[in-house]
Amino acid sequence: MKIHAAREGVAAQLTPVLQFIVCRYVGCFGRCRAAGNGEMRRARFESEMMKRLPFVRLLCLMALLFGGVRILWAAPASQVGPYGVELTTEPETIPIGKAQLRLKVTDASGEPVTGATVKTLTRMPGMTMGEREETATPLPDTPGIYLAPAAFPMGGAYVVDIKIAGARGEATGTLDLKTGQSTAGGASSPFASWLLPLGLLLLAAFIVWRMRRTGQTVNWRALLHWQTAAGIAVLLAMFFVGRYAVNQWRRPGSMTPLEAQGMEMKMPAPEGTTAVELATVGLEPLRKTVRYTGQAVGYLEQEVYPRVTGNLIWMPFYAGDKVKRGQLLARLDRSEIDPQIAAQRAAQSMAKQGVLSSQGQYRQSQAAARQASAALGAKRGALSEAISAERKARAQLDSKQGELAAARSAQRKARATAGGSEGAVDEARSESRRAQAGLREATSALSAARGATREAQSDLEAAREEKSNAEADRDVAQGAVTDARAQLQAALADLEYWTKEIARMRVLVKEGAVSREEFQREEAQYENAVAKVRAARARVTQVQAGVRGSESRIRRAEAMTRSAAAKAQQADAAAEGSRARMEQARAAIAGANSRVRQARAGATGAGADVSGAGARIAQMEADVRAARAEIGGAGARVQQARAEIEAAQAAVGAARAAAQVARSGIGQAQAGVEQAQAGVSAATTKGDYTEIRSLLDGVVTQRLISPGTLVSPGQAILKVAQINPIRVQANVAEADLQTVRVGSIVTVSDRDTTAKPVTARVASVAPAIDPQTRTGLVEAIVSNPQSRFVPGEYVTMEIATGESQVPLSVPAAAVQHRAALSSSEKPSSYVWVAEAGDGEKLTVRPVSVQTGISNGERVEIRSGLKPGQRVVTLGYQYLSEGDTVTAPQNTLASVPAADDMSGMKTMQGMKNTDGMKNMEGMKGTGAAKNEEVKTQSAAIAVTDKGFEPVSVTLQAGVPARVTFTRKTEATCATDVIFPEFGINKKLPLNQPVTVEFTPRKTGALTYACGMDMLRGKMVVR
Repeated sequence: MKIHAAREGVAAQLTPVLQFIVCRYVGCFGRCRAAGNGEMRRARFESEMMKRLPFVRLLCLMALLFGGVRILWAAPASQVGPYGVELTTEPETIPIGKAQLRLKVTDASGEPVTGATVKTLTRMPGMTMGEREETATPLPDTPGIYLAPAAFPMGGAYVVDIKIAGARGEATGTLDLKTGQSTAGGASSPFASWLLPLGLLLLAAFIVWRMRRTGQTVNWRALLHWQTAAGIAVLLAMFFVGRYAVNQWRRPGSMTPLEAQGMEMKMPAPEGTTAVELATVGLEPLRKTVRYTGQAVGYLEQEVYPRVTGNLIWMPFYAGDKVKRGQLLARLDRSEIDPQIAAQRAAQSMAKQGVLSSQGQYRQSQAAARQASAALGAKRGALSEAISAERKARAQLDSKQGELAAARSAQRKARATAGGSEGAVDEARSESRRAQAGLREATSALSAARGATREAQSDLEAAREEKSNAEADRDVAQGAVTDARAQLQAALADLEYWTKEIARMRVLVKEGAVSREEFQREEAQYENAVAKVRAARARVTQVQAGVRGSESRIRRAEAMTRSAAAKAQQADAAAEGSRARMEQARAAIAGANSRVRQARAGATGAGADVSGAGARIAQMEADVRAARAEIGGAGARVQQARAEIEAAQAAVGAARAAAQVARSGIGQAQAGVEQAQAGVSAATTKGDYTEIRSLLDGVVTQRLISPGTLVSPGQAILKVAQINPIRVQANVAEADLQTVRVGSIVTVSDRDTTAKPVTARVASVAPAIDPQTRTGLVEAIVSNPQSRFVPGEYVTMEIATGESQVPLSVPAAAVQHRAALSSSEKPSSYVWVAEAGDGEKLTVRPVSVQTGISNGERVEIRSGLKPGQRVVTLGYQYLSEGDTVTAPQNTLASVPAADDMSGMKTMQGMKNTDGMKNMEGMKGTGAAKNEEVKTQSAAIAVTDKGFEPVSVTLQAGVPARVTFTRKTEATCATDVIFPEFGINKKLPLNQPVTVEFTPRKTGALTYACGMDMLRGKMVVR
């Protein structure tokens, strides 16, 4: 179809020229001449041209058809030395792909040549594609016919090089072919040799017959006119010049525009010349990994905030500056905070003075308590004396009662005995005088007792008033206790809240949920609550001590009341005793006067003695009454002493209560000191907050505020991040996230392909999946002492998700996949296994395998292969079972010389068809492994995109071995040139070529293809 289209295109281009020639010189001139000259001749010419236009076109197409028939029917033939060669193909139309060449070899007499060795090499001019010379096989039972395989990888023109070695010697020759050409028929047909002359004769006869039928005659003068001859000469010159230019100046292998339009790019590898790369089935553990891109995040990231309001006066840090833990980052103005610190320190000094004052009161209270204790001891001694006096009075009472009994006995005797004497008169007078003295003494004692009674009544009234005042003070103190306890309960409730809050904040600050500044603010509130509780407790203790002091005063007043009452009772008893003594004295005076009168009478009888005895009895009875009154007075003194002891005990209790109150005052004053110290500490801390320090080792990632700005708490001024270690994070798909575990190995790399990847372990796996992206966050912690990774940097994480149970594995490039042909089938996998064939050749066959896990580079093989087998990893695209392959080593393979590839510049009509698409999946191999020590290596693939990778990195002064593998024909890079080293090497298809050199200086080292259209770069460090 392409050849027919080309033929019609040529016909369309030549038809107007032939129409002009035929009409100009054959038919039209006769009619135009008969019409005369001028306008009539021109009109007649145009009319005749319009009538004969279809006919002329038919003649032109017939001429072209006859010429094309000769070209298409003639099978390619050539004379190769003494041998004649006629070539046909199977199939008859040359395809794009594989075909069979059928060569008919004859001698000069036309006899078939047998027993000759015929070799063919089918190639495209100017393009070497790894073709190999083939030896033709004689066709049995058909002498002179030889069969040879050939491959036509792409559409276009080809040349068949033929070598014949037979009985007539050796000879070489060539035949020209093109895809789409039909080789049916043969050049030996006699019809083909005279077909063209016959056609021309028939055409001339038809023209003469037609002219006669129409009455036309040939105008020879017009034909031989100089203008006509000049036009014909110009046409012939143009034809021959164009033919010469095409044949002589066209680059080898280039095509005409019509040929290029019909050209296709389908490139099956030539049969028997497939170059492949092999790998050995290995026994090594395989770890399945998944690869995701992510980013580096600071291990700890801190936004630096001020904790007080102030002007920022100093902050010299910028993004990228390194900081240490505790290092000063910024400083605020202290002009407003220093006066507050001074005021708090003054309050602290006043509180300390209050403590000293309370301590002095406490010492005074202790001295008063000791004095009260001494007075209590004296009162106890007075009680002992009063008890002793009471005992003596009781003894005197017993004596007086005995004297009274003796007097009564004497009265009885006096009644029995009569008489008296003068001595009795004197004795009676003496007794009278004693009795009068006793009366005066008793009168004086009565006056003293009455005065003591009045004093006791006054003390009793004062004691009762003191008790009333003490009870009033106690009621006030009890009210203060109630208020103080309420304040204490409120402070305790506040303290309980802040205790729980500070415990919660400690947990949050450990987890990093809140900042250290917030925790310190909460801690200051907690300390303030503790100080309030202490002050409230001191206040409760103080007012309770006041209550106890009031109660002690009440008890002292009650003791004083009892003591005053006892004094009053004692005074009453003393007055009663004085009255009894006065009566006794009066009775003694009366008895003495009676005895005086009796003695003066001198003559009395027993009646007078009896009266005297009665008088003595009366006196004795008065003495008994006086003794009893003395006992009453002694008992009253004992009661008074006991009352005074109780009063002294109350005084001791009051003094001790006062000491306790003073001691409580010391506690309260000390609480005030602590509160003042807390105020000083808070003010000092607030002053310290004007210096902002780093809480971690890291780098400044952002500067948010400039000095001179008024800042306040909650307003960030810097951002600092800890980058050693550093976190790397990636969002892993839901399906892969289920296989990632904490502790799994992670390989982390950055964009610097020359740096060695860092190995770490998974530190955390997100327990939840983002419903929008269906991914979860996986994080690893990487040691970063050299600051290789920075926050926000793009990283690649290769995460291990499993490990093979069977250590058998092959490269991932070796595994191919078959799609399911029906719903009942399942997709399967296979590899091409290379096995030893004849000689050093290898044959391949597909082997079905069961695959397991893969890490992207190697695949686990669970069944189908054995250790040591070799599989194809590269060049398997056009393999068939039983094909012969070669596996080049890392040395330059010998290839046939190739023609100049500069002709590729003219191949502008090539179309990238499906055959080219099959080569887009080829991947370049990475740097060679297991190289010798002190040798660096790299591998570069030549694809339809150019050199891949475009840039590699080498080390200066170290020998380098770079392997180039051309994997496509759709490129001009059929050779590679290193201008600096003078290296120029051919790159055969699918054959690795090694270039060895030693880079001497650092910088960029460039290389290019032979046409200098594709370039690559090597960075020498």
